Amino acid sequence: MVPLKTVSSSHGEARQSLVMKSSKEAVQSAAKEFLHFVNKGVSPYHVVEECRRRLLAAGFIELKESDQWDIKPSSKVSRGSGVLCTRSVRGPLHEVGQGSSAQGQSGVRGLMHEYFVTRNFSSLIAFAKDGQLVQRLFHVPRPLLRIPHLAIHLQRDVNDAFGPNKENHLSVEKHHPALVNVLCSELGVEPETLLDFELCLADTQPAALGGVYQEFIYSPRLDNLHSCYCALQGLMESCSGDSLAKDPNVRMITLYDNEEVSVKGTELMVVTWCLQNNRFGVFPHTKI
Repeated sequence: MVPLKTVSSSHGEARQSLVMKSSKEAVQSAAKEFLHFVNKGVSPYHVVEECRRRLLAAGFIELKESDQWDIKPSSKVSRGSGVLCTRSVRGPLHEVGQGSSAQGQSGVRGLMHEYFVTRNFSSLIAFAKDGQLVQRLFHVPRPLLRIPHLAIHLQRDVNDAFGPNKENHLSVEKHHPALVNVLCSELGVEPETLLDFELCLADTQPAALGGVYQEFIYSPRLDNLHSCYCALQGLMESCSGDSLAKDPNVRMITLYDNEEVSVKGTELMVVTWCLQNNRFGVFPHTKI
């Protein structure tokens, strides 16, 4: 006969083991969903597009600055390309994005040049003209560019002595015809139809779980995309059921590109404009 205490203890341990197993599966499932988000967001433009896709799939309606905003309670709206704003007000859930363009390359703190020149990269985005002005996302997942760097065991102080001019050595004056041909081949357009484009270099190694127990996330772009993903998912999940109908407050997230170059991103007119349109759309007689 097995003592009752032993049976109870065994059941308790089994239940605890089951809870731990289900918790681990839930954590890994959430982590894998985040990895999918990171692997899709290979450039700021792709991140905004992935956020837009998720919002539309969650029932959002896309709005544009040029449109007349007719925001109704319990509706969801969205728009996208460089700065992403998402918010909800007493029933409606709203997302707005503002396009942006880069004037040049700026070196900022934390940029490890000795790391970047030893990796393979992919080109990501291009702007083309096909009868009319067309903007298209562009991504080549295979390695295209690699800048060779002397192995550290051949020159111990190579990283200390490596000091490129961030403005002159990390930019180019014109693009090689071979690169232009790759862009046109991927987009299916002729070189003469290209008006302008902006390319980002991204690590071709995808994000993955690692460690003995798969307890670590090995991933590029963790710094910003982790907070972006959590904010986006948190907002969408918080709007389930009838929670919005009972909430008099505004729920809003704003995702900025390139915050290291300018910490005044929150002063952009798009934020004020977004809030004003949202406020007047729901409360037309309210003054700001």
